Amino acid sequence: TIAAAMSTKKRKAKVELAEEAEEPKIQDGKEEGDGECLGRKLYVAGIPKAVSKDVINERFSQYGRIEDLVIPETKKVKGKTRIAFLTFKKVKGAQAALAEDGSDFEGAMLKVQLADGSRSKGTPATEQDEDMTRVFVAGLGDSCDKDTLTEFLSKCGEIAELSLPESKAAKNKSIVRGFAIVRYKTNQAAKKAKKLDGKIYNGKTLSVKSYIKSASDEKKASKQAKQKAAKEAADAKRKQFRVFVSGFAKTSSEASLREHFEPCGEIRHISIPKKEGIPRGIAFVSFASKVAMTEALRLDGQEFRERPLKVASATAKSE
Repeated sequence: TIAAAMSTKKRKAKVELAEEAEEPKIQDGKEEGDGECLGRKLYVAGIPKAVSKDVINERFSQYGRIEDLVIPETKKVKGKTRIAFLTFKKVKGAQAALAEDGSDFEGAMLKVQLADGSRSKGTPATEQDEDMTRVFVAGLGDSCDKDTLTEFLSKCGEIAELSLPESKAAKNKSIVRGFAIVRYKTNQAAKKAKKLDGKIYNGKTLSVKSYIKSASDEKKASKQAKQKAAKEAADAKRKQFRVFVSGFAKTSSEASLREHFEPCGEIRHISIPKKEGIPRGIAFVSFASKVAMTEALRLDGQEFRERPLKVASATAKSE
């Protein structure tokens, strides 16, 4: 909106005035943060391809003055998003911009972190953060043995997972593609592994870098997340109007229970829990509406196959 744009411009102007007024700190003849841009450079992923540099600059310059904005060029970029590297004039600008991590940008979710892989200055990502415990190892050759490689890389720390992709084109599936993706259990182990970069392994020079998710990885993760959300939604819907039934003979079938409860309304699902393959004599009946569930609750105490049924709301029950 116009109001939002004006607000962003005002914040940007205030930031620039503050930076102009602030005296730069000098260390060995260099402004703090010079050299390798320590603490001032951000890695930003999830940027829609259609978004221009100007728009990216406008979005992030509200946090501080940007000295450099680089969008790596590749001949073939798959997916709908790309990455960028932003270098701020001040460390505090980069720190403030980390707030954009996880935010929406033109319909895509941004991933923002310092270019050294940490979440904030001097604070590396947690050991549970899988992105930061993964390394990409190249230069292995097509005859690399997984067990031998695992033993070699385990010297850096305990490995949680090691993937050594096989060649899809080769007739002999034992031929690998010459690289591996390794996930360690700790950040420290991954950092130690990256020190192997340039070392010789089986007569070949290794290239060991931080692993950055590819577009296909992001697509796979997104698909898995959607499938999980859909399953959770289906489960919640199934349990929304559910009753707990007990008191019937263990030999009773699902069909007989369905026949008994169908007059109440549409039935979505009937579950008869078992223990070691034997029915436990209880059931969960899920209805399509609250009205149907209410009618089913009226059957509490009524006879079913010469036994009085117990019917109660299943909201406080678990299978």
